[in-house]
This record gives sequence, C-alpha cells and structure tokens, in this order.
Amino acid sequence: MVPSVIPVGGYAGWQTLIDYGDLTYKPTGKSADEIKWDLGIAALRNPANPTGKEGQVAHGNFSGFDTPAPLSMQKTSFVNLTMFCWDNEMPDQAFSTVISLIAFSPAQTPDGSLYYDTDITNIVPNTSSIEINCTPQTPTTTASPTITPTPTDTPTITPTITPTPTPTVTPTPTNTPIIPSVGLLSGPPNLFLQLPPPSCLAGTDGIAIPWALSRSLSDPGSDLRGFQFEIHYDQSKVCVVLFPGSAAVLDGMNCTIQDSSNSALQGLALMDCLGPSESGPFPDTKTSEGRQLALLIVRPQPGLYGNLSPRDDSSEMLLLDAQACNLVDAQLQPIGFAACQDFTSAIRFLAGDVFPDCIVDTKDTQLSSFRIGATAGHSLYDPFTDIEGSPAPDGDIDMLDAQAVLGRFGSSCGAPLGLPPPVVPQSISLTIMPDTIPVTMGQEVVVMVDVGNMSEIGAYDIGLEYDSNLLTYKDSSLGFGSGKTSCVSLFESNPPLPRFSCGIFGLNDSISGSGTLASITFTASQSGPATFSIDAALFGDSWGQEVFSLGTLPSFPVDSDGDGIDDEIDDDPAIFSSDFSDVSLGGDTSGQVTDRTGLNVLVHEAPNPDGVRIEAVGSGGQAEVDVCSNPTVSYLLDPGEEIVVTCGSVTTKVLVGPVTAQVGTVLVSLPAGAEGKEVTDGDGQGHAGDVKFKL
Repeated sequence: MVPSVIPVGGYAGWQTLIDYGDLTYKPTGKSADEIKWDLGIAALRNPANPTGKEGQVAHGNFSGFDTPAPLSMQKTSFVNLTMFCWDNEMPDQAFSTVISLIAFSPAQTPDGSLYYDTDITNIVPNTSSIEINCTPQTPTTTASPTITPTPTDTPTITPTITPTPTPTVTPTPTNTPIIPSVGLLSGPPNLFLQLPPPSCLAGTDGIAIPWALSRSLSDPGSDLRGFQFEIHYDQSKVCVVLFPGSAAVLDGMNCTIQDSSNSALQGLALMDCLGPSESGPFPDTKTSEGRQLALLIVRPQPGLYGNLSPRDDSSEMLLLDAQACNLVDAQLQPIGFAACQDFTSAIRFLAGDVFPDCIVDTKDTQLSSFRIGATAGHSLYDPFTDIEGSPAPDGDIDMLDAQAVLGRFGSSCGAPLGLPPPVVPQSISLTIMPDTIPVTMGQEVVVMVDVGNMSEIGAYDIGLEYDSNLLTYKDSSLGFGSGKTSCVSLFESNPPLPRFSCGIFGLNDSISGSGTLASITFTASQSGPATFSIDAALFGDSWGQEVFSLGTLPSFPVDSDGDGIDDEIDDDPAIFSSDFSDVSLGGDTSGQVTDRTGLNVLVHEAPNPDGVRIEAVGSGGQAEVDVCSNPTVSYLLDPGEEIVVTCGSVTTKVLVGPVTAQVGTVLVSLPAGAEGKEVTDGDGQGHAGDVKFKL
C-alpha cells in the first residue's frame, strides 16, 4: 500500500483495510514485519493472527498516544503483503479477482482506510483497487541424459607410515551474553506546562515514556512470555496511566493494570502481563516493537501550575521510581537483567512563555511589555510575568522581564532554548543634554539621553527627573542603532511615568558602544529654569539578565484595595473606602469620593506642588467628589473627565472637561479653556476663600 496523496502538513497515523478477494494471503509471524512506517510506535493488524483465508486484513499504526502527535511526511509504501493465487496446491484453472483498498466508514467499515491528523482526527482518503489474473503454467518435461562412465586404470598405492601428531588442546571460548536493562530507558527531559486542567486526568499536558528492554535477549532460549513492574511517584505532582506496549499487544499478552485511572492507590502504578501459552507467540526482542513492553503517560496535577512560572530556574523534579521488575520465560522462569531503570525529568513552563501555549511569540511579548512599570499590588502586576530579577519574583515588571521574553522569541516546547550564559556586569555611562536650560512659556525643548561603554546589550529601561509643572511631554524618538530595538514610552501611559524602555527580539542581535538612546521633546507650560537628570537606569543582556543598574525606576502607583485611590494617599488602603489625603506626602489636599454612580473614580497624587489628579472612567452616571474645606468644592465628573485639584488656594486644572463645580449654592461649568475663571462666595469681592479654576 502506497500513499498516492498525503494530508497537507503530514499525518500522525493511518489504517488500511484490504479485501484480497479469492487470493491466499501469506501473513508473516509479526505484523511489524509487514509495516514499514517512519514514526510508528505500535504496528497493529486485525486479525492479529490471520490464517490467510479471511478475505480481509486491516493494518494500522500511529505516532503517539498524546496530542499533538508527531506528523510524518512518508510517501513510500508502509504496508507490504504477500499474496498467492493458489495455496500450496497444483493450479487447475485460471481465474481473475480484485484486490480493493476499502475506505473508512463509521457504520459499515470502522477498520477502513484513513489517515489521522495531529489531533487524532479522521481524514478519509480516496482509495483504489487492482485486478489480478491468475493463470496456471503447464510444466515441461525434459529427458535426463544417461551418463556412461569411462573406465580408468587404478594404480596401487604404497602406504607411507606417518607419525601421529600429539593433539594441541585449544580452549573453547565462552560467549558471555550481554544482559539487557529494563525500565524507563528514555523520555523527554521536560514535562512542559500550558493551561491548568480541571483535573489531572482531564489534562492535555504530559509526556509518554516507554517501558522497554535496552537490547534484545541474547540467550536463544529466553523467550519473553511475561513481565511485571511498579512505578512509585509523587502523587502531589503527577498522575500516571499505563498502557500495554507493542510487545504485549502484538503477542496477545493479558495485562493487569492499576494506575491513576482505575485505582485508589496513591503514588503507585503497576502492570503485570503474561502471554497465554508456553508455546508462544513471543515478542521478537531484536526489534524495537518487541522490546517495548509498556507505555507510561504522565500528566501534571492542576495544583502544580500555581507553584511555577516561565523562568529558567522555576521547575519541579519528576522522579519515576521503578521497583519490583520481573521478566519470565516460556516456562515462567525468571529472566535475568542488568538493572531496573528509573526516570527523571523536569516539570516546568517553557522559559519566556508568559502566555503559556508552548511557544514564545507575539502574544507573550505583548502580554509582558504592556505591564512594564507595574509593581506588586498594582492591577497590572502579575507575578507570572515577573520572570527576571533575584529573588524572583522581585515585585516589579521592567524591561528586563520583557527582554526575557523578547530574547526567547521563537523558542518552543519542541525546540526550547538552553540556559543563558553567566552574567558579566558592566560599567555603563549615561549623560543627559541639556541638564539645565531657561525656558519661556510655549517653548519646545529637546533633551538627548546618551550612553557609552555598552557591550552586547539587549535591553534598557531609563527613568528621568524633571519639573512636570514647568514642562509637558510632547513626543520622543527612542531606540539605538538601525531598527534593532522595540521600545515602550511610559510618558504616554495613564498615569504617565517619566520613563522609556527598549528591547531586542531574539538572541542573535545586541547593541554595543556609544550613542543616543532617546530624543525627547517637551513644551514649557510656563517660564523658568528647567532641569533634567537621569533618575534611574537598568541594562540587561539579550537574555534579560541585569548587567547594570542605577537608582529606582518610577512605577505606577498601587491601589491595594481596588477603590481607585492610590495607597499612598488612601486614608484606609486595606479596605475599599472613599477618603484621601496627601498631607503625609507634604501636601495639603484632601477629600472624599461621595458618589461613584457605577464609575471607577481614580485618585492619584500629582507631582508637587500640585495636589491630586481625579479621573472618572468606565460607564455610568455622574460621579461626585468633594475636595478641600473652607470652602469645600464638589466636582461632578462624567466618564472620561479629568481634573487636578490643589487645596490651599483651591486651584483646579481641567485636563478633560467640561466639569461642573459647586461651591455652596454656586454652580459653574468648567470646559477646557476655563483658565482664569473664579467662583466667589457670592459677595462679589475677591478674597482668600475664592476658588480659582484654570486649564
């Protein structure tokens, strides 16, 4: 049987059903001798021991017990059968018959011909048939010639006396058989995790490990009739399911199995298999199929997923301890073997796979990069993506965490990248120009951040210090070199942070030497002396390992109780509440969210000398926030509106309007551009109690 057309991308298994008509099928002793497929793990035949007179025979094979199963591209013949027109009888007449390859049908021919894809889904191909003409040959009789011997004179031989040599005794060499080992001889070095299942047996993550002989049984009399073994393992980490291997299946062994699927035994799986007769059939241990006695499917427990993360150093050891191993021959006598081998592996996520699907790709890079700036307690922070730093997780997500993903871009469970090299610290120099400059209102200022003495850098994260009351961020040009870096500007985040981060895809590229990391443009909101400094910096290699650091990078404020008020100004940060104050930070602004009306009201500390920034987000009605005292100003905010309020002078900046403000009985609408408007207490005279609003 030759596949004329194979499925696109390959196939993970197949089966064939042959109707051989009036021919006589000459089966081989083992089905594996009739099947030649590159990825096969269990050569199957139905009937298992055919007589050759059934009229039909089915064959099958597959590449794995788990999904996704490996795919084959083999286009050469994978089933080879021998057929005869007559069964050891003298032909008496000619005849014709048809050999047909019968297609799969769930109801009529479940053994019919089909392919399996990687998810063990049926793909039914087109099939064909051939006509065979059997014609008897008439034997031809050839006369045998009669040979007449020619007489020969026979000479008389005079005997010569020859002394009898003394025999030399040569020792007969003794062949010492090479004794095989039995057990868990091979398997993948990692059991990779993806998404946690509802239960261990319901999971799709796992590995298949063959229980096999290391080599053939060298003693000709050692026919393998049966075997048994136990596997001891940590029930809190994995569950284990056993299947008879090709040797047991093909030779009709009866197997008793106790494992996680059918037994209450904790941390113990066992199998006992025995052939039905002392006369066989017996596995051919010279073949790989004849040496594979069993197959173990090992799956991780759901509770294990929460203990691990996609770091290089985050894993649990899997130990399968083999005990009570026995092999018996045809007369149930023990067969000796060298060792009963255990198996060890690592249970882990693929390093860098923060969207755990066994490949590091754009889903992972996006999931990691948009969390830069978040620290423990912030809604964006996720310890699963905090994969760089020591100890781990280190409580903040920076560009090195993102680079640990970017650098491994393209790594997969099938071809994982290895461990990173040792860290080599560096002495990197940073400068900012200009560092001081006088500005006038409306003037644009371009600041350059330069670097020197870099060597094979893969990522950097820079934090700046400047007066946000004097300067407003406009835009930036980020990156070093020609298209090598992928950057994130946190100046444009909400809330904004004076910070920018860049990384490089893959491990085959890096940046070295000196150059400009960023060109940042600010606009002066008022006149005065502007100063700039590099407040913090972090550099790493292409793997995301830290090689240089300076200071502490600015991060998003934390709201532990989820009430929208940052912890640093929340009067009760442990409980969902409504009161806020920045007095402990040196300010004089305080207030209360009096009515949220379904909106999320966010209250953040504003850079000094401003007070707090208040924003209404989501969908709902009109939120109300009371700020300051003597007088108290009530602000009514629709979704998307944003203000900055500073008590003392009770100054309000309307960032997004219009916003309605109320002082006593006086209401005023504050649209964008409300600068200079003033609400008094109603006496028409300006004094210290008046409330000023500006854009």
